[in-house]
Amino acid sequence: GKTMCIPIGQLMDILTAGKMMSWTTGQNVGVKYQVKMKHIDEKITPQNRLILCKAVALDGSDKIAKNRSNLKVDIAHKKLERAYKRAHHHTDDDNMNLSLSLPSAIIGLCVGMLISPLFRKR
Repeated sequence: GKTMCIPIGQLMDILTAGKMMSWTTGQNVGVKYQVKMKHIDEKITPQNRLILCKAVALDGSDKIAKNRSNLKVDIAHKKLERAYKRAHHHTDDDNMNLSLSLPSAIIGLCVGMLISPLFRKR
């Protein structure tokens, strides 16, 4: 810790979290641990760090976590779909303007081609 200028308390927390993340930790009971470190206000605790561990089944049969994850994905997809519809919302008036603009563009092109010889330099 001295060579990396890390205080001993932080180093011990990092080593503890690393041990919890080890492949063999929890293996004998069929779980692995998802580990997160959180910093909190020093007013709450002088160490201002928390190590959070969540046990997850090794065989992937953690149905509650999967359902929660699927629910979050479904909600995110619905939000994205609503945002897309708001950003690309076309009313019937927009479609009518588009249908009127094509004939107008063709007429404008034809008129332009007809009168362009009048403006050529001779």
